[in-house]
Amino acid sequence: MWVIEKYIKYLCGFFLLWGIIYAIRTYSCTRVESEQMMPLIPKDSYIYFLEKERLPNQNMEVRRTILHYEYLSDSALNPRQRFVGRLIALPGERVSMEKGKLKINGQIVGEDYIRESGRASEDVPEIMVPRDHYFILGDYRGEVGFDSRSLGPISVHSVRGKAAPLFNPR
Repeated sequence: MWVIEKYIKYLCGFFLLWGIIYAIRTYSCTRVESEQMMPLIPKDSYIYFLEKERLPNQNMEVRRTILHYEYLSDSALNPRQRFVGRLIALPGERVSMEKGKLKINGQIVGEDYIRESGRASEDVPEIMVPRDHYFILGDYRGEVGFDSRSLGPISVHSVRGKAAPLFNPR
């Protein structure tokens, strides 16, 4: 009987160790250094994201997902800038903004996650999201941030993973 208890303890330890290694290799943590996702993710908060999760194209449930992506800039100080934003449109869709109202394929889309104080009154001309790209916007649109309004559609290869808030150190 004691032999069985001994093996059960070894198995529990093995599965616990395997779970920790899996979590470390699958999830990552990073700090959000901008107000781009206010109020959901305040500046200087931490998020965790699921590394390299493939997002299925043309799946309506994927829209509104918060993504962690990187942008390769010309800056020598920070060549790989990382940002967080909300997936707005998928490849093949047409996106525009008129007086701060988002339109996808010519239809106004409700954005209940944006507060009126964070809504910009800008216009963005209609663009077609290219193949293997996403249109990503931050929730706080009071000023142009580092999202598809200024960077253009974001390549699927630049998406590092699906993000979720972790904690705010303040």
